Amino acid sequence: MNNSMSYSDNQQKLNELCYIALEDTIDEVSWLEKYHALYKRCSVKPEGRPSISLSFHHGDYFEGIDEFVTKYSNLIEPVKQWTDEDYMNLTDEDL
Repeated sequence: MNNSMSYSDNQQKLNELCYIALEDTIDEVSWLEKYHALYKRCSVKPEGRPSISLSFHHGDYFEGIDEFVTKYSNLIEPVKQWTDEDYMNLTDEDL
């Protein structure tokens, strides 16, 4: 078995675990504690930068990983959710 194949298999398993985590209905603090190790396996976070999900591999997209990392990241570091009105009110100075 080559390393690329085993990495793809690993990504598929992580993707499935992420879908399970996304369906878990426990309270947010418990959810963050329970899935912290999974988050560390599915993302990288350069110092001072936002987390990056490891949801792409050799052209394959793992949606569960991406959605899980997004949810986890937003719970630990809430970000402003932009609305259409926010975009309409941007000025050249904001760009």
